[in-house]
Amino acid sequence: DSITQFFSLPTYFRQFGYLLNRGISGDTAEILAKRLEADVLQLHPRCAVILIGINNTWRLDGSFDDPHGCCTCEEILDTVRESCRSILSQAKAYGQRMILCSVLPIWFQSEKKAERQALILSINQELQRLCQQAQVLYADCYSAMTSENGIDLKKEYSYDGVHPNARGYRAMSGVLTPVLHQLLRSQP
Repeated sequence: DSITQFFSLPTYFRQFGYLLNRGISGDTAEILAKRLEADVLQLHPRCAVILIGINNTWRLDGSFDDPHGCCTCEEILDTVRESCRSILSQAKAYGQRMILCSVLPIWFQSEKKAERQALILSINQELQRLCQQAQVLYADCYSAMTSENGIDLKKEYSYDGVHPNARGYRAMSGVLTPVLHQLLRSQP
């Protein structure tokens, strides 16, 4: 999604060698599941880091071209769950090592803010469960980026309440760097 697309990887992860960012603004989990093989797996990277899911939550508002209009939290959660299962299954078939990141918190005001925040927590719980089942590393950027209330994105980490700014990306890199070291140290 755009959070991934705007992440200046060489700024934060140069020590890991050649980096390729395959994030596409507006992508949802099911779109990523469809393009994963062509855009990531066929490249055989040492590691793939996946951050996806926030755009699925906009369906609460009917913000995406969805033939069904607005979706319920459960429908959105089911879509993200099944898409991430597909992503993890495809990665396993390729022998691809992967890190799955939590969906980030938000702070912008909207009619559905509380519902969206609860949905993000549910998605993150499901992602963590899927990672445990698949024995894939989970990077909890969400917890590192929340304000004192444990729900809102820290205001100093974003210019619009969704997309990280340089401070937000620095916080994310602080979570991802040790997880990347852990994964790459254990590679044969």
